[in-house]
Amino acid sequence: AIVAAMACSALAWRRARALAADSEPSPGALRAERRHVLVLVYGASMRAGHVDESSAARVGSAPLTHLGAIPFVHDVRDGPPMLVPDGSLRGVVLHFAHTTEAAPDWLAPWLHARLDEGARLVVLGNPGSLAWPDAGADDEPVLTGLLRRVGVELRGAAPVTAVEARWTLPEYDAGEIGLPERPVHWPIRAADPSHRAVVETRADDAGEPPGHPVLVGDFGAVALDPYVAHSGRATTLRMRLDLHALLRDALDLGGVPAPDPCVLNGRRVFFCHVDGDGLHGVPPHAPDQLNADVFAEQIVDRFALPFTVSVVVGEITPDLHVAEPTREMRAAAALLARPNVEAASHGILHPFFWHRPRSGFEDGVPPPAIAGVLGYEFGFAAEVRDSVRFIDERLLAGGKRVELMLWTGTALPDEATLRVARELGLANLNGGTYRWDPVYDSVGYVSALGRRAGAEVQPYAGAPNEREFEGYFDVQPGSFRHAAVSIERTGAERILKPANVYAHLYGVERIARLRALEGLLRRSGEEAEPAPVFASVYALAVASALTTAEVARADEGWALRGFGDCRTARLDDEPREPD
Repeated sequence: AIVAAMACSALAWRRARALAADSEPSPGALRAERRHVLVLVYGASMRAGHVDESSAARVGSAPLTHLGAIPFVHDVRDGPPMLVPDGSLRGVVLHFAHTTEAAPDWLAPWLHARLDEGARLVVLGNPGSLAWPDAGADDEPVLTGLLRRVGVELRGAAPVTAVEARWTLPEYDAGEIGLPERPVHWPIRAADPSHRAVVETRADDAGEPPGHPVLVGDFGAVALDPYVAHSGRATTLRMRLDLHALLRDALDLGGVPAPDPCVLNGRRVFFCHVDGDGLHGVPPHAPDQLNADVFAEQIVDRFALPFTVSVVVGEITPDLHVAEPTREMRAAAALLARPNVEAASHGILHPFFWHRPRSGFEDGVPPPAIAGVLGYEFGFAAEVRDSVRFIDERLLAGGKRVELMLWTGTALPDEATLRVARELGLANLNGGTYRWDPVYDSVGYVSALGRRAGAEVQPYAGAPNEREFEGYFDVQPGSFRHAAVSIERTGAERILKPANVYAHLYGVERIARLRALEGLLRRSGEEAEPAPVFASVYALAVASALTTAEVARADEGWALRGFGDCRTARLDDEPREPD
């Protein structure tokens, strides 16, 4: 891939604009690329009861954000989705789990209207009754007419066992697991000669023509289960299809520059961000100190790297209007005063669930914070506003301010809460936690760069934290070192994520966990020679990539506009060199 870095100097930018003025195409000659993709899910299993955490959304959204698209995830059972701006919809991805429910009445005409507007269509998974009618049903299934329109023949019969399945285009093979031992023959095939069959099946019936359960063409693509992936228990997902390659070709994104917040000045971005949980804890190996003191001395002062550190206000004071600073407040202030530390908030009561009102532990507020903090009335907006105000006024000095909101618990705030953070001038981060290692051994577990919630953006964390390996406290101290595998795999063949060391302040309570953190910082932050930044720099780059960044075609190249805090465009499969 070619990586082009945007000039950081305003003077250099103005000079470059002046030199290129005579050769630039007129604004009327630029043709903006469509970047929005609607991901419609139906019947998908969900984590935390949230559509953006559905298995279908996670598998489909990650390759889309890597390719430079902007996915909007929507469950069709919630009615028609909000349309993206006119002329910006590149495609619709239908990722359905098997369902016997009738299709909503709006779905078929809505999809045909999107095709009328030039959007491409990608069908993934098992559409069930959306493709095959119930016995005796008179209405044509939604997908039958839709696929016929784009030159895909879908006959009205249920799938049967196949005697053979083979790759006809092995370049789309993800290489994680072979084709199924008991293949399924779908009665579907490419009727348009321009379509390309990726997988071909043959049925027991000698008179049955070959099936094409995976095919790609100018309309988009179809990829049906079990040829997309193998899945079963929580850790058994394996991708059969390389969805990066399939979606690239189905949506005609090959060669289109992609905003890439994971790269800066030609190097992979590195950052370390720290959730403030356990700041007030006392480590057994340093009984005269708090975890904040140990983190400051053993980590921040020993590594010449930037750190983004947050505070849970409810852990350091029982009263927002406390007269004299508590010991925990003094330790937090000393940690945040380090020149290589960026200040962040981790809320006041650290809610677990951002979609429930606070009425007890079961509704998302953990003890001991359940007793509350004097001078504070719980609310999702207040978790942001009041925590930031307290940290700014009581913990920071010398012109420092809180730069980032690190979401807590399931880390799925709604659009209104995200807007509060943005209007306070904050970046935001967390959520989308994943692993990609010998236990979770598939790229399909890797989450997207972030999610859109209406007009707002939530950038996701770039790596798993200690909890993903060892539980909250002492189950397997030291196993956090295995996060290195996920960090390195997501920066190997494709840079899917930044090199992110994601930790908690309670992580320094045990020597083994502290040593694991040190090893990750050396390996990913120093030896790999990345581009180290504060977490807010990366989070703002993701926000720009998923909102204002615009890629436009010119007569002899590309125009990149509105990239804002995203300083890099990535050009895959481009033989030319940047001028």
